[in-house]
Amino acid sequence: MTAMIFSCAAINQGWIVVGSLDVKNGLSYQVISEIQDAMLNDILHRYSVDINQFYATGFSGGTYASYYIAYAYPDHFRGVIACGAGLGTDNVFARIVSSKISVFHCLGNNDFKYDEVVWAHHILIERGAHSKLRKYEGTHQYPPKEVILEALDWISKEGAVSR
Repeated sequence: MTAMIFSCAAINQGWIVVGSLDVKNGLSYQVISEIQDAMLNDILHRYSVDINQFYATGFSGGTYASYYIAYAYPDHFRGVIACGAGLGTDNVFARIVSSKISVFHCLGNNDFKYDEVVWAHHILIERGAHSKLRKYEGTHQYPPKEVILEALDWISKEGAVSR
């Protein structure tokens, strides 16, 4: 259902939505990087795309994978929609934050990762990145449709500003 919401909203923006069924919790960053590199290369070879307007999104562990690819390719990615997770607890991503990449954080007001997300939001602002924190009623779950639509709208505008 959530993928359908992202897809429908992306069509309105003229975006292509791409996802991997292979990236999942428990994989090493090296394996995730290899999968993401292959996916990115595939996109670049199959489609005529603007290589300076990529966005990444994910939920929970998928958010970490989104940060990973966006910060690995900061000249291509403009933004991350981070759902239900921040920069992680091991500070891997906090060390490589790029002010070029806007981040829309969204999470339930009773999410067990609440403190992690609020901390990430503050770190990003402190480092000069455009960051928005959007809370909704709920726990550790995908955001509702209206939050996804708000995130896509915000990231499309803020991603352009951050360049």
